[in-house]
Amino acid sequence: MTFLDRHPALTPQDEAFLAANPWIAKLYYDQARAVPFSPGSRHVEPTPPVIALYERLFSRTLRDSGAVPLCLAWHAPLDFESAEAAVAEQDAAEADRADKKEVEQKEGEIYLIPEITMAFDLGEGMRGYHGVAHGGIFGLLIDECVGNYLALNQATSYTVEQGAFGQQKAQSLSKRLCGLGGTTAFTVGMDVRFFRKIDVPAAVVVRTWLGGYTGRIAGEDATHTCYDAIATFTVYVL
Repeated sequence: MTFLDRHPALTPQDEAFLAANPWIAKLYYDQARAVPFSPGSRHVEPTPPVIALYERLFSRTLRDSGAVPLCLAWHAPLDFESAEAAVAEQDAAEADRADKKEVEQKEGEIYLIPEITMAFDLGEGMRGYHGVAHGGIFGLLIDECVGNYLALNQATSYTVEQGAFGQQKAQSLSKRLCGLGGTTAFTVGMDVRFFRKIDVPAAVVVRTWLGGYTGRIAGEDATHTCYDAIATFTVYVL
C-alpha cells in the first residue's frame, strides 16, 4: 500500500465507522469531489517514493493504543488545468524579469492536488479532563493532515515526472511540481483556535489546502532553539 493507492479496500472497522457517521460517509463516497486514498497511518511498511516520510506515531503508537484507532482520507480530483495555467504565469513572470535584468526569484511550487480531507476516530485514549478530548490532539490531527497533503502531492509529482500522465505534462509541469529536486517540508508554526469542546469518543474531520507560498529555507537554523510557544486560555465555570 502506498500514497498512490486510490480507493483502498475498506476494512470491517472502516465500514462500521462510516455506517455510524453518515455525514462522513456522504463526503467519502462523493465520486465527483472525493478520491479516497491510503493515508500514511495505513502504511505498515515504508514504500517508495516516500520512504523518508514513513512515520510511526499514527501508524503504530496512537493506532495500537486506541487513541486514534482509525482514519480515512480522500482528496479533491487532480487539477491539471489550474496547474498548467500557474506554470504559464510563472514562466511569463520569469521571462519578464529576465528582460528587465531583475534579480532572479524562485516561483512557488505547483500542487496538483488542491485539497485533502481526513476523518479521524478519536477513542478513549484521547480523553482529557471532564471527558473532553485533549486540546493538544487537534494540533496533532492538523499536522497529520498537512503532512499527508504534502506527501500525496510529492508522490503525485513523481508520477507526473515519470510520464504517467503523458510526456507533454511531464515536460511542462515537472520543473514546477512540489517535492521534486530534493525539497521537503516541515511544520514551523501553528496557531490553533478552539471554538467548542469535543467529547470523546468522537469522529472529527480535518481539511487541508494550500493557502500561500512564501519561499524556501535552505540548510539548518544556526540556533539550537527547538520550540517557541504562546498559549491562550479561557476560564469556564463548570
